[in-house]
Amino acid sequence: MFGVVWRGIRHRRWRSAVVLALAVAATAAAVLTPAYGQAAGESLLADELSHQSIRATQLQVFDARTPSIGPSTSVLGQIRDKVAEYPAMRVYVEPVDFIRAETSVSGGAYEARVSLAYRQDACDHLAMVDGDCSANPGEVLMSLRSAKAQRLEVGDTVELLSTYQGVEKPIEHEVVGIYEPLAPTDNAYWGRSGYFGHGADPDGVEYLDTLFVTDPKAVDAVPEKARVGVDYQLDVTALRNGDVDAVVAALVALGTAPEVRGGALTLTVDNNLVAIIESIRQGQAEIRASVPVAAVPLVVLCWFVLFMVVSRVTDERAPEIGLAKLRGLRFGTVATFALGETLLLTLVAMPLGIVVGLAVVAVAAGLVLADGVSVALTPAVFGYATVALAGSLAAVAVATRGTLRRSVLDLLRRVPGRTRRRAGLVEGAVAALAVAAIVQAMTGGEGPIVMLAPALLAVVAGLVAARMLSTVARIRLRRAKRVGAVSRILTMVQLARRGEHRQVVVLLTVALTLLSFGVTAWDLSERNRALVASDALGAHAVHQVDAVGPAELMAVVEELDPMGDHLMGVMRTVERYSSENFLVIAAQTDRMASVMQWRDHNATDLAAMAEQLHPEAPAPVRVQDRLTVTARVAHAAADKPLQLSARIVEPGEAPRNILLGALENGRSSYKADLPGCSDGCRLVGIGVARYPGDFGDISFSVTIESVEDAVGEVPVLGDTAWQPSGLTPANVTFNVETTDSGLLMASIDADAPDLIAEHVTAPFPLPAILAGPAPDDDPAAPRFWFPAAHGKPQYFEAVDTEVLIPRGGARALLVDLEYTERIAETFTDLAGKNDILYEVWANGKAPADTADRLEGAGLVVSNSQWRPDLLDRLSRQPAALALRLYLLAGGAALVLAVGTVALTSTAGARSRRYDDAALRLSGVGAKTLRRSAIAEYLHWTGLPLFTGVLAGLMSAALVLPSVALVADDVVGPVDYRLSVWWLPSAVLVAMAALAVTVGVAWRSRWRGTTVDGLRDGRQ
Repeated sequence: MFGVVWRGIRHRRWRSAVVLALAVAATAAAVLTPAYGQAAGESLLADELSHQSIRATQLQVFDARTPSIGPSTSVLGQIRDKVAEYPAMRVYVEPVDFIRAETSVSGGAYEARVSLAYRQDACDHLAMVDGDCSANPGEVLMSLRSAKAQRLEVGDTVELLSTYQGVEKPIEHEVVGIYEPLAPTDNAYWGRSGYFGHGADPDGVEYLDTLFVTDPKAVDAVPEKARVGVDYQLDVTALRNGDVDAVVAALVALGTAPEVRGGALTLTVDNNLVAIIESIRQGQAEIRASVPVAAVPLVVLCWFVLFMVVSRVTDERAPEIGLAKLRGLRFGTVATFALGETLLLTLVAMPLGIVVGLAVVAVAAGLVLADGVSVALTPAVFGYATVALAGSLAAVAVATRGTLRRSVLDLLRRVPGRTRRRAGLVEGAVAALAVAAIVQAMTGGEGPIVMLAPALLAVVAGLVAARMLSTVARIRLRRAKRVGAVSRILTMVQLARRGEHRQVVVLLTVALTLLSFGVTAWDLSERNRALVASDALGAHAVHQVDAVGPAELMAVVEELDPMGDHLMGVMRTVERYSSENFLVIAAQTDRMASVMQWRDHNATDLAAMAEQLHPEAPAPVRVQDRLTVTARVAHAAADKPLQLSARIVEPGEAPRNILLGALENGRSSYKADLPGCSDGCRLVGIGVARYPGDFGDISFSVTIESVEDAVGEVPVLGDTAWQPSGLTPANVTFNVETTDSGLLMASIDADAPDLIAEHVTAPFPLPAILAGPAPDDDPAAPRFWFPAAHGKPQYFEAVDTEVLIPRGGARALLVDLEYTERIAETFTDLAGKNDILYEVWANGKAPADTADRLEGAGLVVSNSQWRPDLLDRLSRQPAALALRLYLLAGGAALVLAVGTVALTSTAGARSRRYDDAALRLSGVGAKTLRRSAIAEYLHWTGLPLFTGVLAGLMSAALVLPSVALVADDVVGPVDYRLSVWWLPSAVLVAMAALAVTVGVAWRSRWRGTTVDGLRDGRQ
């Protein structure tokens, strides 16, 4: 029998090859589920870890050492040994020892808080301005800016105050070196602890940059609590899915490990990896849940196609099976003869399908997954392949069963039997599941049943289309008989009688439904990924820079892009309101139209926004070297003489008040030198200051008649841009008015140290575009007070509202950077603020070396993000990975469907040629037969095309609102508008494929059809 089977396979080599290919496809589709899920999960892990900041993936293991424990160097060794006990921790590399104690320093200009620290190989990361990079016990290295602020030099002495066990003990240290950090933002070396924080905290406590020592014993010499530990870097390329559980377990064990060295040492683990891994696992779970939902319908479709092909091939072999029965062979022998070829091919297909499936996943991994992702042969692969094999064998058995049960006479006849199929349990179950999926999708449900809705609807649509075709054919057949339309009669007879037509309609409808759904889902996902990229970045590229302040940022941008064609400076700050982050984004609005990318807004819209955000305002006034103010004093009442003052801002410095002289009744001139203003300082206000030490109420009425500097008259009094400063206490009445005589300032019984009339060079209130509710008790308030970058409440006016602001999100303000800088410098120097982020946004026309040019202009680029990279990363997120599989499944379904239809049409061509020859012999003309055939083809291709596309769009409308097209945490609204080419292109491809299929069927049917062939028995 094996010889008979093998000869049959060789005799029908093309049919056998198709059966083998379909069985291989079924196994490969099944293998996709575990293999693609594993590879996609590996890709997600690599992607998420590689895009985390260095600081986020670092590990710090430390002990809060007290002097009673002993030398810190022994503690460092114990920490390293303890970490090395866990083999999984080999993914952490480049350990750096550190010892750090918090103390106070005195002996300079003022007392301040400071860290005394040892860090392994620190000298490789410090540039010495003065002295040598060597600090032993009793010696320290001080930063240049801290030394300037403390007015200290190499050789000076400072005192570090130890307060261990409540005993204050000052310990003298000599400053032996002045350093500047080579790369203060290089977290790869400096780790999770901040070492450079010169300035004041929100409570006004002064801090200096870290005082470094190069001998660990130098920290022990100051009796104080210290953090002794080791910083590790995560080797992202070494961490794989199989290592994750062990690494997380090791981190947890380290954090809860029994106390080391008899209870004297307790380790603390500081890392974010456990939380990051938990987030990645959620994404991997989404992939594992979604991949089978896309792959299973494809597997079932492969089984159905295999059933159709085997059924058609078996029908073609019906005379052979009939002769076998006629010769008296047993049923088992006949069944083996009928099933042997397909069963053998199906068994051979299993290992081939595994190889093909893994190869497809490997190709997909190389094309769309993260670099370095490998495809593993896991036990789950064999499990899914076994299921696919069982399904293929069942499809073969069911397809052959009907033929084997037919009588000998029926097997030998050439006219196909009439098929009458009624709705069975399977069809009813599919319909019930489809209804359940639709209901769950419409009610906002989630889960596999919702994602199975497209496949279930596809089957229902195919069954409905097939029954509708048969019903319509029978109705039109009766009408055609009444009018004697021969061509129509022949068409409708074939459509109503032949069961293979119904199978073809179901198959094509299912395939086209899956294709249109997959294309629609991918189209919407691609569109929304582009929108999310615009929301997240706001431009083609974003370069985060370390700038002294907004002035330097804008100056560099102007220098590199004087025409404003491709660069824009941006300052971002974060405030808190109602327990939520509220972002304030200040941008060079005159460049918005050229650079910014904002969903649903074009360059014209952005230009209009820019005009709203930057209305005209008086230009800043600058004075040089010396200031002379002529004023008329109507009265000035205070316990001690009041002073006329001016508030100026020196570039790069905080604003300061300059006293011009004591007020005298009548008209007088008040003068003062302006040190540091040889290149010009900004005059931001004129006012009256209380005498130091005077705490009584003050009253005055002063009119400023003229202002002059070393160059000449300063034109500052001719406009009305004067108002009480924002520093004016709320309970003080301070009148500021521009009159014909000049600037009038008056106050009665004021309890305030200084009252300043501010020269306003920015709109008041400041125009802003608001996203989300207003940060006010009234969410719809058009005007509101809110903290600004300068740390004081700022009065804003919402000139427009948006759903979200690029790089700001759904709760943000967009304002003009120039005006923000003008307002801020009247209050403070922004250069000392650590909570401000400076960025340079660039469009696609910006030079590729923009980051290098920014570095060359004096800005340190700490990070760069590009929109194409973000889009590439978003395309590998769980949602995109799942939807891409739907797209591929839809394409594969179309290929399977049209290939199967072409094959079955070829396989059945012999029977159709016999029918056509018989009709020709009975007098039906060739033209009538061809017209009937064309109408038949149009029916079983056109109806599935229309029904499939419609069902696919309906599935998308029902399912996609419950599906994350990009990610679950996307802030912006989902855009469900289709593009103009994805779905139309898919329909055109489907039509072309159907046309090719019809062409193959036509050629097979009409090739060699002659009446002589019928007479000779060749048909």
